Amino acid sequence: MGNALAVNVDEARLLPHLRDRARGRIVRACGGCGRVSVGKLCPSCAAGMVANPRQTAEFKLNRLRVLAEETVCWICGGQGTVDDPLSPDHLVSVAAGGSNRRDNLASAHLSCNKSRGARMRGAA
Repeated sequence: MGNALAVNVDEARLLPHLRDRARGRIVRACGGCGRVSVGKLCPSCAAGMVANPRQTAEFKLNRLRVLAEETVCWICGGQGTVDDPLSPDHLVSVAAGGSNRRDNLASAHLSCNKSRGARMRGAA
């Protein structure tokens, strides 16, 4: 009986996500603020509210491009989920001299990005 309850709970969490995927809506981080969003931008960013005014226009544009073009995490290869959405990640961190150009950004799960820290791509 415990297994049946666990399956039902999992199905209840999974079904809305599967419906969204079937309709072509992929869950990812908002291109403006990084919060979980079904589209490219969350409603508040789409209405013109900017989360961090210190971000450059170049980064904001390239962040949107990354989220629109890439649907898998470059670190682990998994797709974004509600609990762990995709976000833009610097391949060479800004702390190590990386830029906000498009060729230095890739999508990564928030958890993968945080665990990687400022290490460069391919570094152990």
